[in-house]
Amino acid sequence: SCTGFIMPCFTTIQAALVNATDGDTIHVYPGTYTEPIGVCNGNAAMFCITKNITITGDPGGPQAGCGPNAPVIDGMGAYAIAFVLDSVSNVVIEGLEIENFSNDPSLFTGGVGSAMSAWNADTFNITINDNCMHDLGWNGVLVGSDDGSTQAGWVVRKNVISKFNQTGIELTNTNDSLVLFNIITGPVMITPWDIGDAGVAIEIATRDFGGVGVSAHGINVIGNIINGPFAAGSRAGVNILSRAYA
Repeated sequence: SCTGFIMPCFTTIQAALVNATDGDTIHVYPGTYTEPIGVCNGNAAMFCITKNITITGDPGGPQAGCGPNAPVIDGMGAYAIAFVLDSVSNVVIEGLEIENFSNDPSLFTGGVGSAMSAWNADTFNITINDNCMHDLGWNGVLVGSDDGSTQAGWVVRKNVISKFNQTGIELTNTNDSLVLFNIITGPVMITPWDIGDAGVAIEIATRDFGGVGVSAHGINVIGNIINGPFAAGSRAGVNILSRAYA
């Protein structure tokens, strides 16, 4: 039932996204959602976020993670990203359980298998809170660029992230953002294709291809809990670095 909500009912999240306008809130009912994979900003993705909207399931109480009635976004092993945010601002995604998105180990496609991604995406003022993300081929949250562009205003708060193959939360080339009160548990099984970089709970980085010059500032990492076990060869609990590539 959609009684009490202004927006009409839709049987899929994708249909709600298509019909939403800036400023809308999409209330996702309990259940498991296995929707078709499309393309967003050059990435295989289940959902493409290009509007200033709120997507809310069950954020639960004051504790980290999704609530007991959180809708489940199930990738069913697809080589894809759950949510890609593309050239958008003022988005909230909260109270979802996101699981079973994979990366093809024979191809090693960076970023594929993440729960949330905004890469070369020009995003600002994004809040990701009270979600559960697990069984992922890459990151829980992946934000950054290879083209020298920067993003800003990300708040990644009170999420529970586990069983990922790369990084729990990554903010690369990102300014004035917060990583707060998340619980991140290291992968119990890690695909060895990128073992020198993989196995990081939180990564804050700059990444410069071709000497264009990139700087990042104003990132606060506060009150997060990082648990093992991390696989042998994993890089760090919190990784702060600057990279330059010719």
